[in-house]
Amino acid sequence: MFSGCFGYSSNKSESVKSEEEIIQEKLAQRSPKEPLKIGLITDAHFYGKEVAGQWELNWRSKEALERFIEKMNQEFHPDVVIENGDLIDGKDHNSLKDWKMADNMMKKLKAPFYHVIGNHEMRSFDKQTWLDLTGYDRPYFYKDLKGYRVIVLDANHFPDGRDTNPEEEYYPGVLGGEQWQWLEDVLKDAVLKDKDPVIFVHQPPIQTDAKPDWELFPKGRELQELFRKYKVRAVFSGHIERLCDIRKGETEYFVLQGFWKANRGLKKEYRFKDAGNFYYITVTPENVEVKGEYRIFKNKDNKNKHKGSSGRIEGWQNFMLNERDYNCADRNKLLDSNHSGLKNK
Repeated sequence: MFSGCFGYSSNKSESVKSEEEIIQEKLAQRSPKEPLKIGLITDAHFYGKEVAGQWELNWRSKEALERFIEKMNQEFHPDVVIENGDLIDGKDHNSLKDWKMADNMMKKLKAPFYHVIGNHEMRSFDKQTWLDLTGYDRPYFYKDLKGYRVIVLDANHFPDGRDTNPEEEYYPGVLGGEQWQWLEDVLKDAVLKDKDPVIFVHQPPIQTDAKPDWELFPKGRELQELFRKYKVRAVFSGHIERLCDIRKGETEYFVLQGFWKANRGLKKEYRFKDAGNFYYITVTPENVEVKGEYRIFKNKDNKNKHKGSSGRIEGWQNFMLNERDYNCADRNKLLDSNHSGLKNK
């Protein structure tokens, strides 16, 4: 797609600039941009059951999504909303019904929203079914917004390039062969058009203290190098129910927890079960700010003994996610009670 030399000089004594030289010049000359506001949920893990003849979604996910929609519509007013994979849990044969009900809830958002395909979607139905549900032509794509290039990736493949499917699951993230070339072309084009890239992919392409890199993204280091080369601003993922931030070169990686599942690989005090986490993201040329909210219970020991959470929610707490307090390589940071930006509301 991009080959040969770009540009030329009218002065014959000057050499034609190479593609690499032009890319480096463009990277050094990025223009100021307005803030890009992104609302994000990940790992909602919706499931349902029949109650009095009606299908109802689980309260853990439903309550969190209702609050998220309210906050987005009435307070944050994002430019775009991203659902970053595992919208459904896929624990039974009703996943299609669960997905459609959750997606219909999201249609109450007043901002455009996009889905990222997660491994739990692939546990439930094949990729073509997911494409039919979303109306997308393919599971990876990009949108240009306010000087930024929002890139959605599909990491649900086997190492040999085949799609994962309900009969053959694969936990780590893998990009298909065609997607690698597509991604580099899209990143190169973003640089040439002065669009700052922001990436959304369900599986984290980095190692954390909860999971080694080979369990998360076998070619994650190669992907990190591609992001470094084109100065990707930020990469957002979920998948492992970890809440953390780490910087690799000029690219910041955020691994985000979902609505109710806890990471069993972490100590009990790090698990944040039923937290209902969702996120407010603001991207500028100078900074990527990630704020979040999670619910807190009056009696944490008894929160699962009654239907729903009515009367048991003490409130919602917000926080600022940063590398100092929530470092992906140091879980002990989470024990520090003096996190910056914490506030009950």
